[in-house]
Amino acid sequence: MAAAAAAVPDPLLAAREDVSTRADAMMQRNVITVFDETKGPTDFMRWRREVEALANSAGSDFLAALLTILDVRQAAPYPAAGVNDDTATGVIQRSMPTVRQVALLDIIRRSLQPEGEATRLILDCWHAGGISTAVAGGVRDQALIILDRRYSAGPVVLDTGGDARRLYELSWPSELSIEAYNIHFNKALSLATKIGQNPVDEAAASVLIRQGLSLIHI
Repeated sequence: MAAAAAAVPDPLLAAREDVSTRADAMMQRNVITVFDETKGPTDFMRWRREVEALANSAGSDFLAALLTILDVRQAAPYPAAGVNDDTATGVIQRSMPTVRQVALLDIIRRSLQPEGEATRLILDCWHAGGISTAVAGGVRDQALIILDRRYSAGPVVLDTGGDARRLYELSWPSELSIEAYNIHFNKALSLATKIGQNPVDEAAASVLIRQGLSLIHI
């Protein structure tokens, strides 16, 4: 009798298993130094480079998933009745895009200060990169886009009048804590730099400008 033909592996299942294996390995070797919010954009760019390097170590597809600006749809929620499902349909089948995004979001969250502003900013995100259409409707920016907007120095776009107004209307935090002061300090310093009120040289005029800033906001 002829031997039974070997089962042909499903290429989609094999691809999903490969992505999951690389995602698990990436999360296990997460060695990113926690982002220090008190250092503002300088440490954020260092942190971002480390996140990108770790993503790339899992494969170019993970790096692309992190940096994408495309809409990666939110996965459907697990059905409540599924807890009693003892069939193959009771297993969560995550798509490859979802696996990448969930793993990348995990390494981002674990490399932020647990009680920090950055953690709070991305609290409601379900993906690391891009934008995402929610199951309930609406499109939302996801973690890296939100953090870039808050902490990245980015390209210089002048809005001198608006930035000056925001700086001089900036009020002191009502909460008396080191964290609240650091957030206030970084925001004031960022706005002052944008409008030329935080010169870096030691000329007498520059020192005087910085002293005036410190009397008002720092």
